[in-house]
Amino acid sequence: MKNKFGFTLIEVLSVIVVLAVIVLAATPAVISISKKIRTNMYCSKISMLKEAGVMYAQENASLLTETCTINSNTYSCKNITVRILITGGFVDPNDGANLTDPRDNSSMNNKAVIVYQKGTRYYTAINATECN
Repeated sequence: MKNKFGFTLIEVLSVIVVLAVIVLAATPAVISISKKIRTNMYCSKISMLKEAGVMYAQENASLLTETCTINSNTYSCKNITVRILITGGFVDPNDGANLTDPRDNSSMNNKAVIVYQKGTRYYTAINATECN
């Protein structure tokens, strides 16, 4: 009787085909989960920027000299950028002087932030439709 060692070509090819089917089935789910995680990280950064904008408005209330219309109401406000929040120390980007968007690693430093006063409270408006 002949001793048989190893696998036949058919056995190896069948294992490769099964593994390929599993990878093809799992890839879209992994990509979808990854996209959701990046969007959630982006929304967390937007929330952080809104809080930083409120702190900026509280410390710089005298600079709210412009008028803005938000939801059909007019408020005293100021248009600033994320860069102003970073240089003022209201946001720490953790990697120097650039806050990056986790979805595509682009800079968020020029993103517009509107800080405004409604009554005695301060609010922030940032255009981020993904996070509403």
